[in-house]
Amino acid sequence: MGAFMSVPDQSSPPHPPKVVLVPPLFQRDVRGLSRFCRSSYDYLGNRKQLTRLLRDHLSPELRGMLLLSPPDDPRVSVRAKMRQAGGSMVLRWEPSSAASLHTFIEMAANLDSPGDVSLRGSYLHSGSGLGAFMVAPLARDVSGEAAQVGVRYSSTNATAGAIVIPRRGDLSKIWLAGRLHGLTLGLQLSPELPVRQALSALIHPTKLLAIQAKASTENSSGGGSGANENVAVPTKNTGNGSNSGGGRGGSNLTELRSWLRSHASMLLAYSPSPRPGAVGAPFTASVEVKEGGALTFSFFQHVAATRQVVNPFEEDEVVGITNYLDIGLQLTTAMSPTNAGGDIGDIPNLIRPSRPATSTASCTSGSNSISPTAPGTTAAGSKACLVPGSSSRDVDLASNSTTARPATIDLAVSWQINKNWLLKARVGNQSAAAAVGARVWHAVSAYLTASILVDYAHIAQPK
Repeated sequence: MGAFMSVPDQSSPPHPPKVVLVPPLFQRDVRGLSRFCRSSYDYLGNRKQLTRLLRDHLSPELRGMLLLSPPDDPRVSVRAKMRQAGGSMVLRWEPSSAASLHTFIEMAANLDSPGDVSLRGSYLHSGSGLGAFMVAPLARDVSGEAAQVGVRYSSTNATAGAIVIPRRGDLSKIWLAGRLHGLTLGLQLSPELPVRQALSALIHPTKLLAIQAKASTENSSGGGSGANENVAVPTKNTGNGSNSGGGRGGSNLTELRSWLRSHASMLLAYSPSPRPGAVGAPFTASVEVKEGGALTFSFFQHVAATRQVVNPFEEDEVVGITNYLDIGLQLTTAMSPTNAGGDIGDIPNLIRPSRPATSTASCTSGSNSISPTAPGTTAAGSKACLVPGSSSRDVDLASNSTTARPATIDLAVSWQINKNWLLKARVGNQSAAAAVGARVWHAVSAYLTASILVDYAHIAQPK
């Protein structure tokens, strides 16, 4: 038998494949689970991404963030945001199983308002899409917030849910949204009514007038005294004074439309199908009619572009890096003219009782005093009074009806150069801002941003 001898291959080893770096998102700290404790309507049409693009890191102050997720137990994460005027902190626990991706319990604290400490939890069954959540304030006597309980249904093309306030038995929000062939249509109603009455009004909208009138009668006949005593405000006649015939029916329909305009929001958005291999849609264009009659046009686009790079700190096979470019445009204007004379007659009559327009009253916090003022005006330094059968939202509308809401337009751009650096800029018809941020990625992830803001009203004093 002969002997075989192997001859080593004299050719050069193969070159390693070329590599393009794909850095993590600068602001993607942890999975956005907190959204499952809120209305899904607020996240339609990439509006949250657009809001972060227009606002985050662009305040005239230094900001910092720490994110800690111990490797010994990845179910626990801590996120803290710090700035000159305050900050926030979230301590979260979430199961590690793949079947519980949207289940968590967290404790959140915010320094923006005293007593803003809450316990939040969410559970979502991945198979059926049904879920429940709750938000329980831990310092209710200080913050004045009430506990909320919600139910939801979520799927690829539809979502629906409701939020109730058990303490008062009120239906706070109800929403419904669907998506078909790139079009998304969403509707949200904030009735702030007892659950049974709100559901009856949703089934028979014409009953809403009687429900509001009954609530007004009960509140006014209940009497009572104190700083929060309800005081009626003048109304404006919209008809001929007759309570019969088609005139009354037309007035009721007008009041119903006014109430819906003050408590309902509707959004229509379009997003084309994502390209093969892409994470999301290339852009989103939307139009929204908000509560109170504000009309908002929005456009948001996220671009992931690859550029060549020569970095002496990287390996030789690294030939490129992915950059993230976000572009956002938002225009907001009022659909209905504001009554410059200060008349609050634009507030629907169905959310307040009728009273002769000869005099009105103003409340002052901490006392029971009632001082007469001229019709359509409010005493200086006083707060708007709650009207029987109305909510704080209606008071806000009444107090803001004397000031015009100017139209605003803002254009913002952010450029993430790599995993460590972020550049942002925003320009609008009221102000302009720019920011730069740096981030480190270790066991404790942290970033620091600095920004400058120029207010056109005080253009000589940039912040």
